[in-house]
Amino acid sequence: MLAQDILRKGFEYKPIRDEIYLLIIKQLTQNPRPESVAKGWQVMCMCVGTFPPSPEFENFLLHYIIEKRDRGRGAVVDYARYCLRTLEAMLNSGDGTGFVPSVEEILAYKERPPILATIYLVDGNVITENLPLTPDLNVGKVLEMCSGWLDLKDSRINTLGMFVYDLGELDDARVEDPNARALYADLKRTPRPLRNEDYMGDTIVQKARQRRKFKFVLKRKIFLDKYNYLGDDPFFERMTYLQAEDEAIIQGNIDVNNLSEVVSLASISMAVAFGEEMPANVEDMINNAVVDFVPPDWREKKSAEEWAALILKQREGLIYSEPDDLQEKFLKIVQKCGSYGSHWFYCHKLEPHSNAGIPKAILKLPIDLLVAFNAEGMHIYSFDRKLLLSFPYSDICRWGGSSSQFSLIMADEASGDSYEFVLITAQAADMAAIILDHIRAIMAEQENEA
Repeated sequence: MLAQDILRKGFEYKPIRDEIYLLIIKQLTQNPRPESVAKGWQVMCMCVGTFPPSPEFENFLLHYIIEKRDRGRGAVVDYARYCLRTLEAMLNSGDGTGFVPSVEEILAYKERPPILATIYLVDGNVITENLPLTPDLNVGKVLEMCSGWLDLKDSRINTLGMFVYDLGELDDARVEDPNARALYADLKRTPRPLRNEDYMGDTIVQKARQRRKFKFVLKRKIFLDKYNYLGDDPFFERMTYLQAEDEAIIQGNIDVNNLSEVVSLASISMAVAFGEEMPANVEDMINNAVVDFVPPDWREKKSAEEWAALILKQREGLIYSEPDDLQEKFLKIVQKCGSYGSHWFYCHKLEPHSNAGIPKAILKLPIDLLVAFNAEGMHIYSFDRKLLLSFPYSDICRWGGSSSQFSLIMADEASGDSYEFVLITAQAADMAAIILDHIRAIMAEQENEA
């Protein structure tokens, strides 16, 4: 209430604005109490989004914040970066563009810091850079903002999600990763799908503590069969194509099972990338990394010359096609694949204390497992992507996890009983979230049809 009162007075009465900023700076100067410094910076973050300083005080305040950004330590640097970006936006937009936050919005500052978020598309293009996000803005609200900036009109925008890509340790990481010796330490981490109720600020705090680099990526999260159609929004279709191309050609997450489809996908991908300038002979194909356009599992099955020759046969039929038509053709191929639209997680199977009541099919599973979730349910693969078992969501009675394990209570139709299936993973929360997201989406569609 006190913070809100200060902000309201500054918003309504211009002559005291500089005084408010000076009192905050005084609190931040040579203050030995970290909690007091944090609160001072939080109020500064709110002030720069509520009202600007006077023109006479503007340069002083900017200089102070820039100095803290460049010479500060720890969280102070992040607060200063946020304040600078927000203040610059306020100064550019002009007085009157700010607003007084509610008590609930102010209380959110106690839970997590305000952040600057850079959000990418799958192909690496930036949607927004250093976007100031107040602590009360959850992922769902950010998705709405991104849809607005991209001017997305497609009715399927509710299938979009925000993902966290882990990019490895920070260059200056000096502390040993506490997870380095964990049972899941050897497992690759896949993109983390955030729930709409999550806060990106919590992710930034977590990654800072872990000394890990990361990025936020906007892409499709839910792929129900009824959503596999060509819509009227060209940019949404472009996003869907880029994600499918990334999954099939770069990540190798889509199981393409015959040579003709592999060649078609590689040819289309190359035609979309080069257009009419697509290489016209084997030598130019090789010089333009033709093998990189082939799904990973197939690349070693033929030489670069052989792949180039196969793709050249389809060149003339593709280079004069409209990009939208090529993208649709690519999607029609991958949408037939069982693993299309799946979210993947690397796990180890935890051997049960007792085999009683556990189906033989579960007991025979190898230790190393690749678990996928999509609109059809849960699918268990070997590390070489051989499908071992599949379960509809109706077979999953309960699920939950800890920092190192994910437990599923599964229904056994043969016996009528249930059993526990436990996986070792660092992504238990991610797996739980994506199961719930799919079940909610399926139930929502069933209600709409009813």
